[in-house]
Parts: sequence; structure tokens; C-alpha cells
Amino acid sequence: MQNHLFDIENILITSRTVIRRFKEQDGEALFNLIQDNRERLDDRFSPLSQIHSIEESAAFVHQKLSEWYAQTNYSLAVWDTDSANI
Repeated sequence: MQNHLFDIENILITSRTVIRRFKEQDGEALFNLIQDNRERLDDRFSPLSQIHSIEESAAFVHQKLSEWYAQTNYSLAVWDTDSANI
């Protein structure tokens, strides 16, 4: 484990976009995004196409956070500035 990596920047803010790691409360927003774009996601993003409830979405977010803290995977989410929940 490389403890110095816990202090790295995990957010990038521009005038229209925020790129940041997932937060605990992102499950519902991610689920809504999946529902609104299911036809597009089914062919291209198979892990997301397997999510069919807010609970599954929250579990996905928790898994991505666990991987971040374990330093095994670094997943970021892209948000518009109005819905970024910084």
C-alpha cells in the first residue's frame, strides 16, 4: 500500500464539467443516469447494463470506492457542474 496516494487530487473542475471519484451518495444519481440511457449503455458498458435497482447502483459505487482505497482501480465519474454534488 502506498499511503502517499491517499492525498492525491481526486477532482478536476472546469466551467462545464466536474471529474471526480465516486462518493457514497452517488448511487441514486448513477442509477438515474443508467435508466435515462439504458439503450446506449447495454451495448457498450456491460457492467452498468447489469444494474437494475438503486441498491445495485449503490453497491457498484461502494465497490468502486473500495477499489480506490485499496489502490487497485481508480474510477472517476464525469458530471456537469450543475449536478456534480461537489
